[in-house]
Amino acid sequence: MATAGRRLTSDPRRAIAELRASWTACTGPVTSFAFRLGGLTIRLHGAGTVLERLVPAFEHHPPVEDTTVAPDLTVLVWDLSITEHRPHLAGDVFHVDGDHDESRSGGEVRVRYDWPQQAIQVWDADEATGYWVIEDPDRLAWWEEAAPLRPMLAWFLTAQGWYFAHGAAVAVDDRAVLLVGPGGSGKSTTALRCQRAGLDYLGDDYCLVGTFGDDDGYVVASLYRTAKLRPVDGPGFEAELTRNEEGRKIVLTVDDRHGGAVIGRARLLGVASVEVGSGATTEFSAGHAGTVLQALAPTTFEQLPGVGARSLRAFATMLRSVPTGIIRLGHDTAGVVTAVRDRIEDWS
Repeated sequence: MATAGRRLTSDPRRAIAELRASWTACTGPVTSFAFRLGGLTIRLHGAGTVLERLVPAFEHHPPVEDTTVAPDLTVLVWDLSITEHRPHLAGDVFHVDGDHDESRSGGEVRVRYDWPQQAIQVWDADEATGYWVIEDPDRLAWWEEAAPLRPMLAWFLTAQGWYFAHGAAVAVDDRAVLLVGPGGSGKSTTALRCQRAGLDYLGDDYCLVGTFGDDDGYVVASLYRTAKLRPVDGPGFEAELTRNEEGRKIVLTVDDRHGGAVIGRARLLGVASVEVGSGATTEFSAGHAGTVLQALAPTTFEQLPGVGARSLRAFATMLRSVPTGIIRLGHDTAGVVTAVRDRIEDWS
């Protein structure tokens, strides 16, 4: 599926034709899963075994059982071991010259190749259809199971007025705070500690933000019901971390058996940048919107190429409209939850 040193295609429509032919030639049964996300209907169809590993991250969203409902987005998922037509993509659609992703847009088509997984995804806006194909299902990465179809959903949802945010979110009584910061800043552990303490959970790493509702206020919406932990993220998560293999992150499925509920959306009260502090006590301080934007925007755009300029304007406007601050995490885990609860109450 790969030829070193070539570049992404300048003819994305050719790629779509090849992918359609490959999908049509898939052998075996096709499974489907449809759900509502951000007020939109998304229907996934899968051939092979990959889709069943992606669906759990979306199972907290309202299902759509009626097959006659027209989806806003259809996504076809398969692997090349179960198709009789291997798409002629090598060296024409993606760049494979290093261990990184690369994206290319062509009109209303976006293409992204993921080198570590040897997977490609293409979004055709005109047809409201996405294609996600992987060379070998055994190469499916843990991060894909934790946050499936991320670039494709970002392209699609941004076009619908939602914006992907690299951040965590928790809520009390439909009032949410968005927690932002680079990887390792403490977003996941903070969100999980709050959920274990009874706060509602919307995500630990990726959320949607938008301006929907009669009051024109901001809303934060859940994408995935997963959370990720590293070996250094204890104490308090020792049971989960015993499952860790070779130092990689553990992907958890979050549900209300362990604490607060996983909810679909909540009113966004404010945004806090999360940092690892050096003391025992978790502290909050007011933070300028520009400082919080620097904690939100770069990592969001790094992980989601192709959504930059439009999202940057939206984030800047949002942060001028809601309270912002900085939470410096202390060693006292109970204090972390208290600091987040206090922000929700103070910003209500």
